Amino acid sequence: MIQEASILSDYMTATELSIVTSICTTLFLSYLLPTHCNPTLFLRAYYENNKHPIASLEDRLAIALTNVYRNVSLGLLPHYQHTPSCHDDITASSFYRFLEYGLGPYLSCGKALVTHQANNSNGQIGNKKRYTTHVDIASAATSDLLRLLSMAICSCPSSRSEENGDSNKQQQLQQEIDSLSTSTFPYTFNLVYTDKLRLIRLCAEDLILLPRQYCKTDLASNADSTTSQAMAELRRSLLTFASRESQSEHDACLAYKAYINIIAWGGGGGDDDKPSHFISMEFQRLLDIILKSKSSIVSAAVSDGLSDLMKQYNRMKFNTDKSFISNALSRLMECVRERVQSCKKEGDAVTDQVCKPDVFTALLRVTESLIHLLPMHEMRGNGDHYWNQLLYNVSILLLHPSISVVEKASECLATAFSYDQHYLEDVTNVKHLYHITKECIENIHRDGNEQVDTIDCVKGVIYTASRKSGTYAFHILSYYFDKMESRQIFWRVASIFAPVQPRIVIRVLKINSITMEDEGGIHQVFTVLSCTLVQRNEQLSFDSIIKSLGNCVNNWTLYGIMRHSFVCGSFGIARQVLEERLIKNSIQQCNFLWLSSLARLAAGEEMLRNEGCAAIPSCLTNINACHSMLLSLASLTSRDDNNHQSFPFGCLGRFDFQVEWLMARIEFLQLIKTARGVCVEYIMLTAKNVSGNSRIRLHLKNLPKCFAMLVSRYMKLYRLFGLHFCHQSCSALRGMISMCSFLSEMIDLVFHKKPSSKNDAAKLHVEKEEVPIGDKHHPMTILLSQLRSRAAQAQTETEPIEPEVLLEVMDTLLKYPVPFPRQTFVMKPIPLIHSTTIHYGGSEMMDVAPGMPIKFMLSGVVPEAFSTKVSFYEVVAWPVVCFIGPLLDEEEYDQNEDNPSNSINGKANKSKIKADTTITDLLPSGRFVLDICLAPIVDEGYYTVDIQLGCRDVCCHHWHLPSQNKQVLICVNGKTEM
Repeated sequence: MIQEASILSDYMTATELSIVTSICTTLFLSYLLPTHCNPTLFLRAYYENNKHPIASLEDRLAIALTNVYRNVSLGLLPHYQHTPSCHDDITASSFYRFLEYGLGPYLSCGKALVTHQANNSNGQIGNKKRYTTHVDIASAATSDLLRLLSMAICSCPSSRSEENGDSNKQQQLQQEIDSLSTSTFPYTFNLVYTDKLRLIRLCAEDLILLPRQYCKTDLASNADSTTSQAMAELRRSLLTFASRESQSEHDACLAYKAYINIIAWGGGGGDDDKPSHFISMEFQRLLDIILKSKSSIVSAAVSDGLSDLMKQYNRMKFNTDKSFISNALSRLMECVRERVQSCKKEGDAVTDQVCKPDVFTALLRVTESLIHLLPMHEMRGNGDHYWNQLLYNVSILLLHPSISVVEKASECLATAFSYDQHYLEDVTNVKHLYHITKECIENIHRDGNEQVDTIDCVKGVIYTASRKSGTYAFHILSYYFDKMESRQIFWRVASIFAPVQPRIVIRVLKINSITMEDEGGIHQVFTVLSCTLVQRNEQLSFDSIIKSLGNCVNNWTLYGIMRHSFVCGSFGIARQVLEERLIKNSIQQCNFLWLSSLARLAAGEEMLRNEGCAAIPSCLTNINACHSMLLSLASLTSRDDNNHQSFPFGCLGRFDFQVEWLMARIEFLQLIKTARGVCVEYIMLTAKNVSGNSRIRLHLKNLPKCFAMLVSRYMKLYRLFGLHFCHQSCSALRGMISMCSFLSEMIDLVFHKKPSSKNDAAKLHVEKEEVPIGDKHHPMTILLSQLRSRAAQAQTETEPIEPEVLLEVMDTLLKYPVPFPRQTFVMKPIPLIHSTTIHYGGSEMMDVAPGMPIKFMLSGVVPEAFSTKVSFYEVVAWPVVCFIGPLLDEEEYDQNEDNPSNSINGKANKSKIKADTTITDLLPSGRFVLDICLAPIVDEGYYTVDIQLGCRDVCCHHWHLPSQNKQVLICVNGKTEM
């Protein structure tokens, strides 16, 4: 019954929740004292007397116990020594089932530990004061449950709390806590050490306090002083267990995890106006635990928990607590700086004699998480000094002798550079980073550790820094060529740089006269293929690839080369590998269809790159054939995907993205073909005047809109699949979005704008601000910037851009090798998000009166199999209200009485009204609840509410979550009874 109440907790009233909480508390006590307590008396104490306040927990425990043992006085209980017979198997198994299926689910629902805000009428009956209300019961039951948990976990925690108050109520609560902390009740609990671990795991994984977004109008946050004091007691109990009573490092880690979980989900201080002070205090406490801990396991666990705490508290990057972020940044900078200076011995070398590598690794892990939350647009102010000092000291850690510290420092710097677009613009910073990286590589080679891969150690920092600075990429690549004896290492480093800085790699290859004749293995092939994004290589062929690979030729290696060829736009190599090797060696039907479809796709794109606009018909034929084959593959695999146990609510097929990508590509080529025909026809016109109803006029009017719709289609793909994609795949989608947007603007400018408009020239010349930092050096971004400049130069103050310039731009874009997303070759289904809508009345149609607010609830679950590359903590709903038809008259109603939606669809009107966005927190269990409120609708009729689910990550980027289309049918009728 408690498990069912947990599922229905989102729809329960405050009174019902208080009843369930009091029952859970009583049942929990009955398991703690199975033979020493009368639980019925304990439960009746919440409800039996309405004229007096509920007694304290100690008094009610004493009353329940003295009714069993009459000879025991109040507050004095004998000390019972635990024996194996006291903890029998039947009681233990029943207790474990209660924790797993009863108390655990109820605590994880988010509504269990919410205190309620009393209405003015709840405390009175007529003129008589009523003390016990559902508010008092909920508050007492919640605090009792938390205090019983704290006493069960640790029988004697420290007696003073962190929250000091001067009021009589605070002093009374403190006295009660002190009394419970020193009482003998916990010694009578029927618990052993393993039971305590189960309770701690329950606090770590299931105990959740309700966030504010979930609260209804009659609910308040958990700032009630009684609950806050009980939470403080539970935190002290967990800290005491971790430091004194834990029997292993892993048990201590579990206790710290529970402690951090309570802080993250609202178990803070009672002063709700100063959450920053409380979080800063806990941040300092956890940081001291990391610095003082002698166990590497505990340091790693606390650092992971502290990272999650910061993300959970700040939720998203542009809504951070600036006071907390500033204090945390300065504190971390001081910690890293002090330990770097204390570890310096013998010049600039860093040793691990003073500070253990585990401490550095833990500090770097926390620093990396903090970087995700820093508002970089404000760091060039007061926080610039701390930020530069932090990056300097982290870069010094690249010289640490411990490989784990070097790897973590590299990852931390990579994260910092990916957000900060100005740091590597300073030549001094680039020089410092280059010398530190070079010295780090030399130190690793000097140590002679053959098992250490130097490239993997610094891969994060060299990859990200090379994306931001071409100077750094050129010098570090030249250093690898000059200093490394093995050409295999050089080609491996070059393969890292080539996708992000192909021009720099080509420059280094020319300076050092390196050709394909040098046998460099598969990394040499990947490097040369990546360079074809900006320059064709005539020496590159299928035979030269086979020669370069040597004895490492196998089908999987060739498949990887084919995949990389698509990613780099080398479609001729991809076609040769498929036709000459892979298709001939395929032995299964699905493999043959997949490879054959890729061969047709490569053939079409190769013709388009070589011949330009003349190859559009042939290219469309090949891409359409590839699309048909993928649809056949999707139909063969859809049944297995939807019946998979990991996807209980269905999934997106493993070929859904590929099919949508090809359809968008087909539409792009068709629009280019149409636009070229319109341009040629417009040029041939002598008068240049087009009538309003002519075919060419309609084409000129609709082409910018069609390209804008294609932008929306690519954006939908990006937001739906971007959560699961790598950086290259997201860059490819963003590149197509920029290309289509550019063509839409330029066509509109050529045929619809008046001349002598300087703003139009600036719009094409200036690079857009929404280009991500990591895409500024991408070949497609550079090409679009050059085309914008060329188009702006072709426009004068008296003449607009000529259609011939537009033709030249489109021909250039057609011959450009469009890089395919790497995820095109990852056939992995994505599970759907399960969601349900509930509104008042429970019928299929929601009846409301005109002018009345519309409210309903959307709840759902994010399945465990929904794994993403970007972490998110908030769920977003975008509702759109659509008018679909007027109310039916009596004759139409008689004809369509059984199914009124049939006549509704016949009168569909596609006018849409966007409603306010609704945001809520994602619980650790994957559940979410959205209270959707729509503006009142005045006009009568039938309406639908289409809901698009999404999420928001820590960088405030919005993504779509795949889910079944949720639609709420609303009937706005003036005859509706209220």
